[in-house]
Amino acid sequence: MKWLFLLISLQTFASSLKYCPHQTNFLEIKEMTLDMAKVDYPDLYPLLVNKTIIFHEFESQDYFFKVFIKQVLKSMTMINKDKWKYRLDINKNIYNCSPSKEALTAILSHELGHIEDMVNMKKKKQFIALGLKILTRKKFNEKYEKETDLKAIKRGHTEGLIAYRNWIYKNIPKKKLTKKMRIYYTPEQLREISHSLKK
Repeated sequence: MKWLFLLISLQTFASSLKYCPHQTNFLEIKEMTLDMAKVDYPDLYPLLVNKTIIFHEFESQDYFFKVFIKQVLKSMTMINKDKWKYRLDINKNIYNCSPSKEALTAILSHELGHIEDMVNMKKKKQFIALGLKILTRKKFNEKYEKETDLKAIKRGHTEGLIAYRNWIYKNIPKKKLTKKMRIYYTPEQLREISHSLKK
């Protein structure tokens, strides 16, 4: 019984270390994403206004959103490019322990930036090349993700990205933290970039 009590206590303590300023759900994230791209800020995302974005769920310990290239490759069999589908995957673990709405908006802007890149691609081999580079070239992946961060910064999401990074640093395994800080801009770097853009 003592061991059971100790185990429960440790689990409770571990949960208390998480930073959970908000709770969300699949529908809210879907509506936020579509509203950003098609209703509230269509001038910021002109490439996405007439595009189909679909949503799926997954589970992971270190990624909370990802754009699914395979779905786009499947839809590229359609001749009419306007009917191609672009898929955003949502980690179900974010529902009960979510960053603030400002942070969610910022990271969704980042993901929409990835979808914009796909919309700009016209041939299947371009998607395949991008996917291979992301998977096999660390430097390319880092450059690509930071360029996508920069898009979100220019759309006014600096503070939201900072809030998201501060949240994710507290909600992923420590062994994943170094990689996150390498691939994406850190809060300090985000502030520096935002400040330099205002000069």
